[in-house]
Amino acid sequence: VTAQPTCNTATGTITVSAPAPGTGVSYTVTGTNPVVAPQSNATGVFSGLAPGVYSVTTSKSGCSSAAVSLTVNPQPTTPAAPTASVTAQPTCNTATGTITVSAPAPGTGVSYTVTGTNPVVAPQSNATGVFSGLAPGVYSVTTSKSGCTSAAVSLTVNPQPTTPAAPTASVTAQPTCTT
Repeated sequence: VTAQPTCNTATGTITVSAPAPGTGVSYTVTGTNPVVAPQSNATGVFSGLAPGVYSVTTSKSGCSSAAVSLTVNPQPTTPAAPTASVTAQPTCNTATGTITVSAPAPGTGVSYTVTGTNPVVAPQSNATGVFSGLAPGVYSVTTSKSGCTSAAVSLTVNPQPTTPAAPTASVTAQPTCTT
């Protein structure tokens, strides 16, 4: 199988490499599970094949080869959009925030990506789902598995709170003999 299904393509392609096309050989692919009617051609390329098990044969001058069994895998599933939150917003003493992904859980073969959308920040990816040191802005969070990427979740890291101005104060009453 030269092309297995992907996140964006539900079908696969089988390409016969030998004997080479143009030698008077015809190629036939038959689905055995699920049963698919035989498809024959002179190129040896069979595309648009649904997931399943296929038998591939060659024939020439009325004689057929033994069958080779090949499997087109099922289409990978797209992971669900992540559950994530800003777990640490900037404070008076810390100018950055932290985004944490809580689902799907780390260790399930999923990778996590955070991309700044406003301001634009290059994508950061990891397997833990924790992204710290994020400047204030809007971020998109996605999960990926088997080359498939989830829908994005948008989160905002708030601006750092401003430190209030020093107070203007004066002593309005000094101690007296009686106070």
